[in-house]
Amino acid sequence: MTPIAAVALAQSPELSAAMDRIATAETVIAVGVTVLIVLGIVVSVMFAWTLRVTTKLLNAVRHDLAPRTEPLLEQTTRLAERANELVDGLREEADTVRETVDEINRRIRQATDVAEQRVRKLAAVLEVVQEEAEKLLIEAAATARGAHAAARALREDGGDGEEAPAKEEERQAG
Repeated sequence: MTPIAAVALAQSPELSAAMDRIATAETVIAVGVTVLIVLGIVVSVMFAWTLRVTTKLLNAVRHDLAPRTEPLLEQTTRLAERANELVDGLREEADTVRETVDEINRRIRQATDVAEQRVRKLAAVLEVVQEEAEKLLIEAAATARGAHAAARALREDGGDGEEAPAKEEERQAG
């Protein structure tokens, strides 16, 4: 303390009491900070020790599990390769099926077009045949009627041919 501060403290007891309280508070704070620092160091040391022990345990577990995991990894790799081969095979098979379906579809369309053309041609031929058959039937009916009429006329006439037209006219009138 400086001589001026000592004189000021000696003259004022209240100032002296306040200074004592400040000094006590500073001491308590210093002790508290020291305790906190020591606690921090202890916690850090415990954390480092726990971390070291955990690291050792993990390394030991890793060394113990490493031989066991290698076969699992190899088997998993083989399974993945087989799955890839299977998928590739299925993909190729699906492509082949798709190509086959496309080819069949193309052939069906082609056959449908050909069948449609044939049906049209057949319909045209049948139309012509029907027309010809109708004409033929009409002509045959007309011929048959004429032959029937001639045969009747010959039967009624007795063979000379002169009375037939007169009898035919009577029949038509009657």
